[in-house]
Amino acid sequence: MQEFSHLLKLAEAIRESLEKDFGARFIIWSEQGVWRPLNEHGFSGGDGGLTERISKLLGQHPIADTAETFIFSGDHQALVLPIHGAKSLRLLVVGIIGSRDLALARALADTTLRASRQASQSNDANERLNQSFMQITSDFEELSWLRSLSDHFKDCDIRNGMAEVCRSVTPALIQLISAKTIALFGTPSDQQNGDSPDDSFPLLFSCGEGVVPTEYLQAILKEIVETNPEQTIVWNEPIHNSNCETKCPVRNYILVPLQNGSKQFGWLIAIDKCFSPDLLLAHNSGNCDRNSFEFGTAEAGLMRTLAVMLATHARNNELYREKEALLVGVISSLVNAIDAKDAYTFGHSDRVASVSKRIAREMGFSDAECEQVYMAGLLHDIGKIGVPDNVLGKPGKLTEDEFHLMRKHPTIGFDILKHLKPLTYALPGVLCHHESMNGQGYPHGLSGEQIPMLGRIIAVADSYDAMTSDRIYRKGVATSIAEEVLRKGAGTQWDCGVIDAFFAARSDIHAICGTGETQAEVAYLSSDDRILTAAPSVH
Repeated sequence: MQEFSHLLKLAEAIRESLEKDFGARFIIWSEQGVWRPLNEHGFSGGDGGLTERISKLLGQHPIADTAETFIFSGDHQALVLPIHGAKSLRLLVVGIIGSRDLALARALADTTLRASRQASQSNDANERLNQSFMQITSDFEELSWLRSLSDHFKDCDIRNGMAEVCRSVTPALIQLISAKTIALFGTPSDQQNGDSPDDSFPLLFSCGEGVVPTEYLQAILKEIVETNPEQTIVWNEPIHNSNCETKCPVRNYILVPLQNGSKQFGWLIAIDKCFSPDLLLAHNSGNCDRNSFEFGTAEAGLMRTLAVMLATHARNNELYREKEALLVGVISSLVNAIDAKDAYTFGHSDRVASVSKRIAREMGFSDAECEQVYMAGLLHDIGKIGVPDNVLGKPGKLTEDEFHLMRKHPTIGFDILKHLKPLTYALPGVLCHHESMNGQGYPHGLSGEQIPMLGRIIAVADSYDAMTSDRIYRKGVATSIAEEVLRKGAGTQWDCGVIDAFFAARSDIHAICGTGETQAEVAYLSSDDRILTAAPSVH
């Protein structure tokens, strides 16, 4: 196709030059068993019998493969220039000329032929140069994308899912491989509760301009994965899938499995190679090869690169989740051990963690930061494991020595956790949740901005739950009283911004703690209450 297109362009250039030089009509002929005119160039009729006369001459005078220019004399005088291509491919440019000077005609024809060939060679050189430039540009774009992909995965948060990663890297890949759409499908294990059994390959992410119904793509996956679940598939023919009621509106695609070892994480699919109207016009005129409309090894290679990195990320994410679950399990065991020391505080750490997380969300913390706030809240009283049971469970007022022991629990908790690197983020909350904005808290008497925000958030959540919960030495106070204490202490005892966030989320916090206006009012604060007489000392 490319060779014929090149030969046809040269013949057309020669035809135009000859018509200008000789003032006569010339026709391009191709050898199709016998010589026939190329009708698509407008020589199908209305030429005063020129086609018939040339056809008769060509039938009477065989054209030798080695000749360049022929002049026939007789009833008609014709100029014939063979244009040779690869193997036996050739075209003829033929016209009836009026000149009787054969030598002059031959020389003029030879000159035209040489000039046209030189122009063609120059055009070919320019085209090759443009192709080389386009290839270099394409290679550079691929290299840039691969480098950015590597950098992205190097800096990517391991907690992010595959869909979130795809959202960052696939828009550039769509442009690079000229696809209409790239979609990410999960495995049946990724289905959520309530999904239809037919959605065995849930769509996790898609981007691009193409709009293909999900059921068509799921049907493609179902048919292919049943036979080739681990193979990269490049398909460049219109699809009619037996699982679809109608013809699938997909012209071609690349399907790549996301696999790490024996673990399957899903499939990545690129749909429909894009082409411009100019490219389609070039294809219809024979000036463009089929590969321009098809996915090839280069596109498949880039898709495989992304699939390998996505699968590796997914496996690392899976390992992280397993490690996180183990860590949460250990933390839960520690918290339960603390709760077991004092039945009256059972569930306190979990409620403080949940309230702290809700306050953090109200303050605009990210999801990841909110999870860290939750974990710190869960661990805030971990140091009480080092406080004697007789002090924790004492029903009456603490002595100075006992109170001194109680005030050590933030430091004890800090010392327990400081060697656990995965929990480093929780240390400020564990150590500083009894510090006060006016500097009268403990263990270090920090004030204002010196107190880490994590400590300020947990301080409010801890105080509220402690005030509204029953303890062995007193009854919990009513919600309205606890909230009034928080309002009065804003700016001196607690951070004003945290207090504002608390009240903005108060309905959710009531639900978390099981408090609200229906709680029985407790309209007194006992003089020997160990919590409310010194709110930062809430334990």
